[in-house]
Amino acid sequence: TLYTLRNYYNDFTTIDWAKAFISTNRFNYELEKNTWIQDDYETSESTSGKRRTPIPFYYKSYLVLGKWVLIVIIGFVFSLIAFAIDKFEILLIGFKHGYCRTNWFASQVSCCANSVAGPTSSESYPSSMMYMNVFKSGYLLNTRNNLEVCPDWISWSAIFSKEPLYNLFRFDFLIYVVLTVVLAQLACIITLSTKLTGGVTGTNEEHHESSSSDDDNEKAAAQISPRVMYSACGSGVPEVKTILSGFVIRRFLGTYTLFAKTITLVLAIASGMALGKEGPYVHLATAVGNIASRFFPFIESNNLLKKQILSASASAGVALAFGSPLGGVLFILEEINHYLPSHHLFQIFFCAIISTLFLKFLNPYGTGNTVLFELKYNSDWSAIELLFFVGLGIAGGLFGASFVKFVQWWPKKFRTKKLIKDHPVFEVFCIALLTGLITFWNPYTKQAASELVLDLATPCGLKEIDGSLCPATPEQYIKEIGSLIFAFVVKVILTFVTFGLKVPCGIYVPSMVAGALYGRICAMLIQLFNLKYNLNIVDVSSVSTTTSVMRFICSSKSDHCVDMGIYSMISAGAFMAGVTRMNITLVIILFELTSSYTYVLPISISIAVANWAGGLLEKNSLYETMLIMNDYPFMSSETEAIDPFLTAGDIIHATDKIPTIEISRDLSDHDHDHANRLYLDVSESPYVPASLLQSKFILLVDQGLLDGCLPLIKNQVCVGLLFFSDLELCLDKLKGFCSEYEVVDEIYCKLLVSDGYDHRNNDTINMHERHNSAVVQNIQGGGNQMDYFSYGSIDNGVDYLVSEVLESFTNLTQYVDYSPIFINYDSELSFAHLIFDKIGNRVIVLLKNGHFYGVLHKKVLIDYCRRVT
Repeated sequence: TLYTLRNYYNDFTTIDWAKAFISTNRFNYELEKNTWIQDDYETSESTSGKRRTPIPFYYKSYLVLGKWVLIVIIGFVFSLIAFAIDKFEILLIGFKHGYCRTNWFASQVSCCANSVAGPTSSESYPSSMMYMNVFKSGYLLNTRNNLEVCPDWISWSAIFSKEPLYNLFRFDFLIYVVLTVVLAQLACIITLSTKLTGGVTGTNEEHHESSSSDDDNEKAAAQISPRVMYSACGSGVPEVKTILSGFVIRRFLGTYTLFAKTITLVLAIASGMALGKEGPYVHLATAVGNIASRFFPFIESNNLLKKQILSASASAGVALAFGSPLGGVLFILEEINHYLPSHHLFQIFFCAIISTLFLKFLNPYGTGNTVLFELKYNSDWSAIELLFFVGLGIAGGLFGASFVKFVQWWPKKFRTKKLIKDHPVFEVFCIALLTGLITFWNPYTKQAASELVLDLATPCGLKEIDGSLCPATPEQYIKEIGSLIFAFVVKVILTFVTFGLKVPCGIYVPSMVAGALYGRICAMLIQLFNLKYNLNIVDVSSVSTTTSVMRFICSSKSDHCVDMGIYSMISAGAFMAGVTRMNITLVIILFELTSSYTYVLPISISIAVANWAGGLLEKNSLYETMLIMNDYPFMSSETEAIDPFLTAGDIIHATDKIPTIEISRDLSDHDHDHANRLYLDVSESPYVPASLLQSKFILLVDQGLLDGCLPLIKNQVCVGLLFFSDLELCLDKLKGFCSEYEVVDEIYCKLLVSDGYDHRNNDTINMHERHNSAVVQNIQGGGNQMDYFSYGSIDNGVDYLVSEVLESFTNLTQYVDYSPIFINYDSELSFAHLIFDKIGNRVIVLLKNGHFYGVLHKKVLIDYCRRVT
């Protein structure tokens, strides 16, 4: 279809939201009036060229209810995908340690819980029947020596324990490392199959002065290189932000990307590397929305309606990742789309709720919850603990700022090495091997990330808590704190070096793991200090020293000084806030995870402090940094202040520094190099030769302006814009026509209607029209000598058909933007930024004394703001 064809040519171009809004308004008006209003381009020279047809009732019902049906479909399909990811993730993670004979999709905890009959508390079993479980960071039933206790779970250590070399070499360690590397390699290989190439991106090489313009052109061309990306790589959140802001990246939300990233996400998580699935969930959910929209053509062909559906789809990703439908809604509002009308907000809310509901019915974990680490806290906090919560927030901000700076530094210093740059599979192999070798020997680094967060954030006193996380003596505390510190250092290092690998990798859970470890360490230190001085224990016979401060900190209603679980959860939120710089979203997510009104204020304070502390050291969040590093044209409304003395016309002069659509400043001066200027003069006639369009098109390509446009100038006034993607589409169709009919003559294309021209131009206009008619006659043999076989074979119907085809290919009036936004060339640049940000148009035409001066593109402004900050 034409729309599919145009979508191909729109790759790596910017959507004009002003035009999309006008199109949507027309669509809504037609629905309200129950009448289709179609343009008749045959009579487009008159404003009355409209065809009106009534809309059938059944079709109107489809148009009204279609988007709600689509949202339900998206929620259901993505909940199935999330369910499959959870199940296969459990299977592969468990397979690194053993397997459950009764249910391969069951973890060791659930497998033994279903097969063990007897006491539920681990303390009720003899110590000989306990061992440190790789899934629960405490002591569970020893399935190696006591298979009768948990006969369903078969661990690799139990299988190889009878081998004579078992005491000399740990075969379970070998299996663990090999599977870590193999799963990571498979994830990387599949990710590399999603390579996308398109558009252009400039290098950061400095410009050097040259006396030759040819040398300048060669240097400019050398700085233009194709943009290469892998659609299944990374979290996908920056790209989703860019797409929803109006930048077209074809295939990034396609079927193969959905299929490949789903598989690679399972493999990457199962490998045990320090990465999460929450960010990729946003990408996958948005891809589901994009694919499902294809079955609803009225949404697929309308950019604004499709944006609303994709925004709603993205909310389902966060909602299912955290089991937080409200968090999904706020994520879209805070991170993806800063402006949401009420009706659009309700669509997002509905999609988040319906997807969470479907996943709850599917019950992937067998607990009735949509996530694994859902907790409840019954304790309370004291006023002096706010100092500790603020400290956790500062630590989270420092972690986030350090991580963002490292993400900028590491690719420049390490991934530019030829071996790593040319062989991304080798980098994944090294990181996966390092992960397997280090993480096996510590129960906290070996444990699955989600279950580790669950254990760390669980308060003491519950039956299911890992006993090692709630020591009883100072010696046990010191030993456990040492183990946690080792796990914290390892997790931080692995999180830093893993992000950016050519595999799907989110940052939410890895940052939460680091934060939860840090919070538990801090809480244990407080508890150790209190236990050492024995301040809140009734038996004071062993008290060596008394400290009045601890009496204010420790709770008199609990056996423990502080709730170590909530410290872990608050710290996890602070670390995540330091990286992403989200505020309300994280508060709501943690509130929905904990179901605790009591700790809403401490959570909010810690997250706010993390944002503040992180912003002092690094102004950009992780996603903003990735947008800049990948050179995506995303315009954030929270941009830095713009020089008030800088005008819109100033930045389009700096062609040596800023890629711009620079054109003639004095159109009255018809000099010899007009052919090299990026504009079309239609003062004499609305027709221009196709060869001239081709030369202008090549000029745009040579300068890397694949998202640029050609202004149509009539008597020094801009009367329209013809964009690159539309020009490329029209020229390709015209080339195909000329190739099929062997046309070698010049062909004239119509860019404007003829009503606006003076009668003195009629001769020129008529000459161009007659020329195209002559081309049609030559195609049918009218201008050639006919032989015996061709004489009398010309069909007038065929002649008319060819004429109609050529007319449709040369009439470009439907592609011309006749209503661009105009401002004066000396307007403040901040005013142009305001127009781009609020209206969403992609170009602004600059005027000087009412005459055309130049064109300012949104990409040019974004690039300038990034260069000067």
